[in-house]
Amino acid sequence: TSFTNYTIGVRAHTVAGPGEWIDIKAATLLPVIKDLIVEILEDIVIINWTPLNHTELTSYVLEYKQTNEQISQTIIFPVSVVSTGLPRLQRDIEYVFQVYGVFTINK
Repeated sequence: TSFTNYTIGVRAHTVAGPGEWIDIKAATLLPVIKDLIVEILEDIVIINWTPLNHTELTSYVLEYKQTNEQISQTIIFPVSVVSTGLPRLQRDIEYVFQVYGVFTINK
């Protein structure tokens, strides 16, 4: 959910037993970026978005999927990237694209 805090704990389990819990930084997704520009070329789809102006922004997440599928593909980009190309999408298939901004709540 947008603007929600999450705490994630991770620990390894090996033959020696469980390791120590490690806290992961809590992060949340900003609302979906509304102004996507999608350009369809011969063999690639270009997606551009307007950068967010937020000091705690750490990355962008692009999710895309076929409209009739449940599982999305996810790509994470650094904040300096506001455009990408997606090759090898199937012709004559409808896709849904969403871009989110991710920012750090706790450092």
